[in-house]
Amino acid sequence: MRRQTGITLLELMIVVAIIGILAGIAYPSYQSSVLKSRRVEAHTDLFALQLAMEKARGNCATYASAFGTGGCASSQVNYTANSSYYTLSISGASGGDYKLTATATGAQASDTDCATITLTRDGTQGGTTANCW
Repeated sequence: MRRQTGITLLELMIVVAIIGILAGIAYPSYQSSVLKSRRVEAHTDLFALQLAMEKARGNCATYASAFGTGGCASSQVNYTANSSYYTLSISGASGGDYKLTATATGAQASDTDCATITLTRDGTQGGTTANCW
């Protein structure tokens, strides 16, 4: 009698099936973690922009309504976002208030739970859903 060595096709198929099941469970969880980590990047940018807005307000009579380096005369805040997954915007800027918005773009646009994340002058945090912060 000859002794067989190696693996059979059935054993190979069982291993492939197990790997497929594990990948099917792990990949969605990984994707969710990636989306959440990119949200944190947007939070960091919003807080940094909020600091830049307050700094600009200290030098000018009103809050800045646009990005740039023009200063008080053109009502611009000197800030460049670090995030490539969110686009920042300023709305409702006046002498006493503003609203900052981070809108998901590119690969992050699939994050429908937090397509927009907002931060106001008084620190009110908001977003598409309640779990964005």
